[in-house]
Amino acid sequence: MNKKSKNKITILGFFITGIVIGIIGSLVFLGKNESPYLKYPDRLGDVVAALFVMGTQEFDSHTAEKWAEYIGVPPKSAPLWSGIFLEHPEFFRTSEENKVSLVWRRARNRVWDTKTRKEISQEELKNWSVDEIQNRLSREPLSAEETTKLIEIAINLQTQSIARREELRWFVPFLVGIVGLFIGKIFK
Repeated sequence: MNKKSKNKITILGFFITGIVIGIIGSLVFLGKNESPYLKYPDRLGDVVAALFVMGTQEFDSHTAEKWAEYIGVPPKSAPLWSGIFLEHPEFFRTSEENKVSLVWRRARNRVWDTKTRKEISQEELKNWSVDEIQNRLSREPLSAEETTKLIEIAINLQTQSIARREELRWFVPFLVGIVGLFIGKIFK
């Protein structure tokens, strides 16, 4: 075997080694940075359930345990609902008092009377007692259209996560293979 043939075999060996290392590396990389929508098969269903209940319930914030009661079933993709709320800050926020709310509702003013189901003015609010404010005042629930929009966003995030994983699955081994080829050229 001549020197030129040995160099080609060495370069091919580096290239194949680079691809193998790239495949292993991409699997490790993808596992560490994987979206919760991909890590847990039932995550989308859990997020949709939480969005629906939290968007339509009369009060905008509760503890994770209280939200679990309102949702009515344990999550399928986590041991507790609090885990889902923490892994999806794009939808949920936890206050210093450990109360969880939807970001969209939290952005609204607290001027919703849960008893009359109407918005109240600042003038009316001045006549309320502290007890009434604590027990009746909330943020307006989401409309059906707003709730649907949040659910569509969750579906799109899952779709984008799947597409990203597929892109990375092929890109990383190819890139590492090219690097292996250059290393083979350097050491020939």
